[in-house]
Amino acid sequence: MEIELKPQRYKEVIAHYDVACGYGPQLLAAQKAFGRAGNIIDTELNAAGVVKRSVFSETECAEINAKFAAGLRQEFDRDVTIQLFKRIFATDIDKDIISYFGSEYFPIGSDFYETPVDETLRESDGWHCDAGPSKHLIMAAYFTPSEADAANTIFLNKEITHYMKEAGYVFCNIQHRITHFDVLTDAMSLPRVPVNALEIKAGDVVVFDAPNLLHRRLIPKIAPRRLMMTALCPSFKPWVEVVENSNFPLPLDGETFPPLPGYAQESAS
Repeated sequence: MEIELKPQRYKEVIAHYDVACGYGPQLLAAQKAFGRAGNIIDTELNAAGVVKRSVFSETECAEINAKFAAGLRQEFDRDVTIQLFKRIFATDIDKDIISYFGSEYFPIGSDFYETPVDETLRESDGWHCDAGPSKHLIMAAYFTPSEADAANTIFLNKEITHYMKEAGYVFCNIQHRITHFDVLTDAMSLPRVPVNALEIKAGDVVVFDAPNLLHRRLIPKIAPRRLMMTALCPSFKPWVEVVENSNFPLPLDGETFPPLPGYAQESAS
């Protein structure tokens, strides 16, 4: 397959989300208002673009998996979502996130996903970065282990991601995404790049720099994969003040990063 590279595309994505949708000024203003600079840490999230931390116990995962079996869905289970956030953000993940943004943060969208065994691979499952603000995060809370489902999200490094943005691969047409990255590096006479495949245990939470780190999901082969996915953006106020006084959360389908929703803008007041 011939890949149509689009070298200027990443600049168009930044212009759309950071400028037209207002996320760039939001970040700068949130950083200016930030009052917890003393809690910033050296984190793998900044160094490598991804960090993994153990959060939920086996008992907690069993309870959440029972909710999945009963049909857990974000739009019907807002309170469950918020309680999971309170559990996650009480850990060092909070410090990872504020150290990435240099500000408070809020979850702009969240949803629960169950991926069945041998689900059909989609075009979107090729190597890619997420379109959106140039500074945003994706947080994945896993309730099943990679040992059980043989599937995970895998990552490349920040250096090859930056190179491929400039070269025009990262935001190429979705039908040109590839699943075997060596095909592209070989064609461009580049060294092959090692894949970062994190070993996931049930209860682990992974946070990654989705717009700046090439990644792709693998499909489960043994058992369904269950997780909660959340998109995070900078905020003027602590996340709990935003979500408990808003119509949060937006589902993670359709346009994840629309022009800033009202409750996000209100967080500045």
